[in-house]
Amino acid sequence: MATNQRAKQSVLSSNSKFLAFLKNNVFILCFVITILIFLVPILKRYLDNQKLKTQENNLSNEAILSASENATNNPTLIKQKTKKIDTKYPKLSAQVLQTLKTDALKIAVALGTDVENNHRNEYVDLYNVAGWWEDEEAVIKVLKRHPGTFALLEDYYYNVFTRSRNLKTDLYKFMSPADLTEIRKNSLPYKWI
Repeated sequence: MATNQRAKQSVLSSNSKFLAFLKNNVFILCFVITILIFLVPILKRYLDNQKLKTQENNLSNEAILSASENATNNPTLIKQKTKKIDTKYPKLSAQVLQTLKTDALKIAVALGTDVENNHRNEYVDLYNVAGWWEDEEAVIKVLKRHPGTFALLEDYYYNVFTRSRNLKTDLYKFMSPADLTEIRKNSLPYKWI
């Protein structure tokens, strides 16, 4: 019984010490709580901004790396990129993948990309006579042939044959609205454009 009373007294004395501390330092505690209320949102916003900057830097670094890899017309590098794309789609046969690769090359050439010389930074497209105009009919013909595999064509186009150019963006940029409507009619169930 005596131990219970001692335990209760020690708890009461620790509670009374805490209450006495609160009574003596009310102003300081209110000041600290007020500072925390104003400081936490500012700190959170700062950390969120830093996180966004880091993500943007990572994306820009990836884009620079991709552009520098695509800026070389090395056959070994092209084979490595092709193999990397081929491993993404293991269920497709090698013949289908080769057809898609060839058709992506045809689209790149038809949209005015000089595939052989796009690796040279000092190269001016002025000397690429085929790049002076786009062959919309060839692009439409190829895209009609592959309505369900646009993602693969886009992958080959972006990673292998152009300097990190997006196929959808190039289609919107170089094709007329009538051509885009014709392409959309053919790719109706997929809606990739």
